[in-house]
Parts: sequence; structure tokens; C-alpha cells
Amino acid sequence: MSMKTKAAIVISSAAVLLFMAVGGLDGVRASNNDGSYRQLQVYSEVLSRVRSEYVEEPNIPAVTDGALHGLLESLDSNSSYLTPTEFKEYKSNQTEAKGEIGAAVSKRFGYAAVISVIPGGPADKAGIQAGDIFEAIEGKSTREMSLAEIHNLLQGQPGSNLNVAVVRARRAEPQKTVITRDIVNMPPVADKPALLTHDDVLTVFHEFGHGLHHMLSKIEYPSVSGINGVPWDAVEFPSQFMENFCWEKEALRLISAQYQTGEPLPDDLYHKMLGEYLRHPGSKGHSTFAHSFLLEYLIH
Repeated sequence: MSMKTKAAIVISSAAVLLFMAVGGLDGVRASNNDGSYRQLQVYSEVLSRVRSEYVEEPNIPAVTDGALHGLLESLDSNSSYLTPTEFKEYKSNQTEAKGEIGAAVSKRFGYAAVISVIPGGPADKAGIQAGDIFEAIEGKSTREMSLAEIHNLLQGQPGSNLNVAVVRARRAEPQKTVITRDIVNMPPVADKPALLTHDDVLTVFHEFGHGLHHMLSKIEYPSVSGINGVPWDAVEFPSQFMENFCWEKEALRLISAQYQTGEPLPDDLYHKMLGEYLRHPGSKGHSTFAHSFLLEYLIH
């Protein structure tokens, strides 16, 4: 290659880099303002391919509702999307006095999961335990339901029955269980302290991670503060990173103890909890992402 050719390549490359740098500087504010909308280009492209290549004519409103449903559920286990009709139904159900099952229910692994059970409540009397998964409610899979729809189904007139299919660890098949709804009153605490389940602690650390993300952002440009301007795959990183502390033995021993004796978490119970956690492939995604991120950071 001649010197003139090399010089031409170097000059051209420098010009391109300079153009990119200047354009990048000039476009910072513009990219900050429209960064959130770039994700819509991905949705638009996927929707275009669905319309042109799917074997049948797709139901576009249903496809859009499904996309919004997935978007909200990806934020955290307590967020869900409601269509106008579903929201109207949800609000109407909230205005009536309802019987309940006496259990806190959220979404885990895509299904309705029992977070905690009120002692002496309907769920407790039916044998429901914290950690149980409601695979189906009244014969309908909870995987297709929003959290608001699940809560509506759990409520009903006092004395009415609720049919659920319960999945529990070390059981091959879902167990059909009938829960009789009732008016549930919170039991008095008396001299017993408030006790958190491990899922409760996970939720506290998860939401604290979101809080840190916002609090540690220097807000000079609102469009890139907090979770704004952050790729969707990375929005959950701080919260999921904080959850990792809930699976570290040293961290658990610092924040927990047997409330009557003060004894630390036994090793066998810790290893049992960790084993159950690692046996769920869906639960390892974010921790794997966090470890990969840290490895990449260390390498570079």
C-alpha cells in the first residue's frame, strides 16, 4: 500500500471520528430526550414482521395489550397492565365489601405466589402456606393474569368458595384446594415482634435498589436521571443486585436471628434455601446477568 493511500485512509478515518464526536456532542441532549422512544423502534419492527410474516391475520390490539402487559410485569412482580375494561372492573370490585382469603399474593415465576398467610385466616385453615404457587384459580391459569385480576378473583362474598390449583415444592402434581372466603381481621401483635419472611426481605432489598438508583442520580437532565435513558435490560440491575445480599450467608446472619433465642440462621436451613433458589432456572437470570456484568467490568 502506497504512502498516499495510507495517508488518505488515515485522514478519512480521522474525519469520520471527528464527525461522530461532534455529532455525538451535539446530539447528547436530543438522544437524552428521545432515548426512551428508541425502544419503540424495536416494537415497531417486530410488529411489522408479525403483520407481514405471521401465518394468519394477527389480532393487533391483543398483540399490543400483550406487549404492554409484559412491559409492566418486567418492572417488578407487583406491577401489571390493565386494559380500560379491566381497570373499570377492578375499580368496581374495590367499592364493594368483599370476603378475602387472608393471604398476601404476588407474582413469582410468572404465576400467582403466596408471600405470607394470616394465621387463622381462610387460607391458613385450607392448609395454604407461604411459598405455595397458585397455578390456576377457578380453572384459569394465573400465568395469563395480571396481578390486579388475580386479586379480584381472590376476593368474593364472605362464605363463598374459591377453587385453586396449588403447586408446592416436592409435589409432582398441583393439588386442588378449596378456600372459603371470609372477612379477615389482622390478628393482634401482642408482645410478638413483626416477623418477615425471606420473600418479604427480598422485596425490601429489591425496592431499596430502585430507591438507590433514583437517589444516587444527579438530576441535571431529567431525561437521563433515575431509570430514564437506561436500557430496559439494565433498569432492574440495581434492585436485582441488592437481592443478591439476601442469598449471602454473612449478610443474612447480620440482619436475621431466631426472634426468641437470638440464634443465627442455621447452616442446614441456609443451604436448603439456597438449593431451592438454584433449582429454579428462571430465578438465576438476573444474578447471572449481575455476575457477567461484574466480570466484564473487572476485565476491562
